[in-house]
Amino acid sequence: MADARTKTYPTRITRVLNDFIGHVHAARCSQAIWLRVHDDPRYRIAAKYGLQAAFGVIALTLRKFEDFYAEDFHRAIPDKSKRPAEAKWLLQESQKRHLRDAANKLIAHYKDRSRQIPSASEIEKLIERGGWSTEEELMEWAGPVIERLEAVRDAVVAYHGLTGPLE
Repeated sequence: MADARTKTYPTRITRVLNDFIGHVHAARCSQAIWLRVHDDPRYRIAAKYGLQAAFGVIALTLRKFEDFYAEDFHRAIPDKSKRPAEAKWLLQESQKRHLRDAANKLIAHYKDRSRQIPSASEIEKLIERGGWSTEEELMEWAGPVIERLEAVRDAVVAYHGLTGPLE
């Protein structure tokens, strides 16, 4: 991995965080679309899988954030006093809501023991295990996730004095 003191490392980390933000934004927008049409027979199957994919993307993104937090966050902002509290919140939310497990079941693993692709009831259980009653609640929760990811990204940018487009 690149040295954290070089300009390329914080720029790379900023781009990774931008990707996380973009993935959660896209998933949340997708959820909004599919929730509007999920009762329409023309879109029932697409909505079912669209909602499943959106949940999977959010879970996978927070799973990746857990990895980022463990591997790179301390190097991205070595000064503990400059690290935003939002990063710890994101980590704790991901763990509390069992998003690593949800990502594994929805996206990352084809088979888990003898079980294959999760059924609709298994997906409902993943949502409930995460502490949401409905997919709408999951979608609302994604808003503060985006805001906190932005705060973490902005802290990295500020800490390293980065300027210019960081996409």
